[in-house]
Amino acid sequence: MKLYEFKNILTQNPTAQVRFLLPTGEFAPRHVHVTEVARIDKRFIDCGGTIRTDALCRLQTWFSSDVEHRLVAGKLLKIFAKAENVLQTDDLDLDVEHEVEPQHRKQEARPGSHKRIHIAIIPMDDR
Repeated sequence: MKLYEFKNILTQNPTAQVRFLLPTGEFAPRHVHVTEVARIDKRFIDCGGTIRTDALCRLQTWFSSDVEHRLVAGKLLKIFAKAENVLQTDDLDLDVEHEVEPQHRKQEARPGSHKRIHIAIIPMDDR
């Protein structure tokens, strides 16, 4: 999914809770935080010798002991607004990295990867 597509969904549902469905089939805890929004740029050479570039937007998520915290779409839009200078464009693939407690392992989702983190926008009534 492109960042601009995701932001459009958030804009249409500003009070909805944002949930992350992990590759394990379980949702990340409801009190998840987005701790980082990053633009990841990659320069590489393919097997034919062509130099290529790729860029994506990575959300890093994490949760702590503040179990009353809820991430709603409008708040995430404000976080994206703060990141506009870093991201430079909304035409980036969206990537999510989730810090898993207590092992401190990371689960990553990239377009085309076998591990996907799905993002659900849930009305606040369904908390």
